[in-house]
Parts: sequence; structure tokens; C-alpha cells
Amino acid sequence: MSWISKDLMSGLGVPVLLSIINEGEIYGYDIIKQIRALTDDQISWQEGSLYPLLNKLETRGWIKSDWKKLDKGGQRRYYTITEAGVDELHSRLASWRFVTDTLLEINSNNPKCLDILLGTEES
Repeated sequence: MSWISKDLMSGLGVPVLLSIINEGEIYGYDIIKQIRALTDDQISWQEGSLYPLLNKLETRGWIKSDWKKLDKGGQRRYYTITEAGVDELHSRLASWRFVTDTLLEINSNNPKCLDILLGTEES
């Protein structure tokens, strides 16, 4: 997605992944599909950027993974969130709320910026 900067996307990666995994056990490609569906294909992660981030989250103890056999043969790696991961998610969401509130306060006297932040801008 070209209109969301790489810097912003890198900051969103951890809370987005933890939020999705917090919903329940999920495998990697399903995460990619879910993000695409939730964002109407506006955000599209590639496997090459997703799996290193999943490995990082697992190394930090925020998620765990298990290989499960498929009915049709083969295996698939499923991810679940840990208690430490839930704590990290809550911390990241609180930080995001602070940033959002700060941006709203800074732009409270700028109707155009406020409309963009609130999603009320006219097309």
C-alpha cells in the first residue's frame, strides 16, 4: 500500500498481529487473508515480511506456535497468543490510544485535519 508509509506500517505490525492472534488460533496465510479482508485490500502483507515478524513475536514470548497435521496430509503452523502477549497487546493499544488522543488535541482547531482523523471528511 503506497499511501501508508513504511514507518507507520512497521509500527502497526506488532499490535495488528497480536490483535488478530488474540482472537484465536490462526495460521500465517490466514493472517494475511484476514488483514486484506479487514482493510478491503488496502493493506497487503507478503509472506516474506509476515513470517520474520511472527518469529520475532515468538522469540519475545508473546506468541507460541504449534505444528498440526492436516486431514489432506502435510502440516500447518498455528499461532496463539501468550499471557505476556496479551499484556504487550494491552500496552501497545494504550500507547496507540495516547497517540490518537494527542493528534486529536493538536488538530482540534483545524477542521480539515480533524475530519480526516475522525473519518468524517467528504470525498
